[in-house]
Amino acid sequence: MFTEAQEYSLDSLDSDHRRQVRTALKRFEVRNLTDRQAFKERAYPLYLSFLKRTNYRYLAGRARKTIFERWADLLFDLPAILKLGVFAGNELSAVSVSFLVEDTVIYATFFARSEAMNYHVSSLMLHTVRQSAAVRGDVRQVFVGMCKTG
Repeated sequence: MFTEAQEYSLDSLDSDHRRQVRTALKRFEVRNLTDRQAFKERAYPLYLSFLKRTNYRYLAGRARKTIFERWADLLFDLPAILKLGVFAGNELSAVSVSFLVEDTVIYATFFARSEAMNYHVSSLMLHTVRQSAAVRGDVRQVFVGMCKTG
């Protein structure tokens, strides 16, 4: 949980994380994902890459294209859900899904092309979500998930 969301800036990160974000910004561009059909076509291969790399099993049915597409339809049927894509040129490299619950942004989903992970795409996406929360004014915190390490 990142509290005091309004205080976030790139300069608030330690030097290693700042470097990661700056490195990623040289290679990638973050954009809102607004085209349902393009999302279905371009995000599905990324999701499969993510599954292969991580062996992630939660809601494993999404590995089937029809179920992934139903999930995508749910995302696009709810306009308050923020869907972001990271692009290298015109190639979609990563996707995140987040939404606001009262004063908390929930960073619900992130998946990326395996190759993009080498260029700190996850740091860039987290930075973008935190930066978006900081400028809103009505967000107090960003929930990213349970701590995975120490």
